[in-house]
Amino acid sequence: MKANPTETTVQVKVEVGASAKTVETIIPNQSIRALAEARVENLVIESPITTITFDDRTLKTIAGAAKADVKISAI
Repeated sequence: MKANPTETTVQVKVEVGASAKTVETIIPNQSIRALAEARVENLVIESPITTITFDDRTLKTIAGAAKADVKISAI
């Protein structure tokens, strides 16, 4: 993960092979909570297959509901 100190967006780049048809990443529950508590405005998960953006409200909702690590998949 990398964060730009002048912005409140965190970007996660998921690398997959050229022939991949799906992508999956797991973000530790503690990391989701830390992002929500730090008032990160956007979490962007980027891969060759898709880009998914979670805004701050969504991060807070996930942080409050998640009891385990968060798995994000795209097909």
